Amino acid sequence: MSHTVRQLLQEQAAGLVGRDEERAVLHHLLGEDGPLVVFVYGIAGVGKSALIEAFAVEARALGATILRLDCRAIEPTERGFLAALAGSIGGELLTAEDAAARLGSLGERVVLALDTYEVVRLLDPWLRQTFVPTVTDNVRMVLAGREPPMSGWPSALGGLFRSLPLGSLSDVHAEELLRRAGVERADATRINRLARGHPLSLKLAASALAERPDLSLEAVTVKAIVEELTELYLAGLDPSTRQALDAASVVRRTTLSLLAAMLPDVAPQDAFERLRALPFVEVSHDGLVLHDTVRETVAAFLRSSDPDRSRRYRAAAWRQLREEVARASTQEMWRYTADLLYILQNPIVREAFFPTTEHMYSVEDSRPDDGPAIV
Repeated sequence: MSHTVRQLLQEQAAGLVGRDEERAVLHHLLGEDGPLVVFVYGIAGVGKSALIEAFAVEARALGATILRLDCRAIEPTERGFLAALAGSIGGELLTAEDAAARLGSLGERVVLALDTYEVVRLLDPWLRQTFVPTVTDNVRMVLAGREPPMSGWPSALGGLFRSLPLGSLSDVHAEELLRRAGVERADATRINRLARGHPLSLKLAASALAERPDLSLEAVTVKAIVEELTELYLAGLDPSTRQALDAASVVRRTTLSLLAAMLPDVAPQDAFERLRALPFVEVSHDGLVLHDTVRETVAAFLRSSDPDRSRRYRAAAWRQLREEVARASTQEMWRYTADLLYILQNPIVREAFFPTTEHMYSVEDSRPDDGPAIV
């Protein structure tokens, strides 16, 4: 039986389990009376990217133009954002006005989605105060990050802004996700009591626990669950895949050249493909990216169990990146800068550029009426 393209798109979007209410909120972006900006937020592994991808498929099927940028690849400056946007939509974008005009010309309804928004924290004031006010009313934005939006967003946009928290899946939807992964109904119920509807935990559990019905595991937080399930999953990996994963955990993104530098006795293409097949690894435009929570767990275990090997991997990666950055183009410079910064283990530097905690403060340009307070 043949299918239309529309049917295939609907089936792809239907791959997301649950989230009906959240999808309905995002669909309001496509209407005339909906918000101009929706800010999706939730803890790591809760499914923010999956929700945006499903919405993008549905919105395209309805005729909207969807542009999705991964903020991990964006230099958190005005120049970096405009360069990344120009790479996606074309044209020469030197100012916010240039970008707004180009976006508005792309269709009757244009949606710009910025995923992993927490890593461009320094860019937030410029986006809110300069970029968003310049876009035309046929353009909408979706921002997705781990932390709630800064207070300036609702005060600046009022009813045109919508905050959308993303929590764990309901029991029904969590068990449906597990059954789609091939887990028996009885096991699905048991696993969800452990994972508590957290999508990443459910996926790890489907891989690590489906064959272990006698396993008893207690955890009090989602982070602890993910770490424990990650260790269980890793215990079942073959030595070659585990070695590749250990090496990949010390870098921001994994490329063939980095694997060759860190694992000189291994075929880099084989290691790359082994990593690519793992359920918590995604392919980006510039390499492989491990899910943050899993990467942190693997890297921490490597540092504590074999600190010498951890240092060797970092040193080899540093040397390779220093060699490559000398040949990098202007567009690639931030990517390599971020890669080098990530290898540094100074906690202040790491948190500034790759934040994992709540953003208590932000840096913004002062206004004339701030004078008395500053004085």
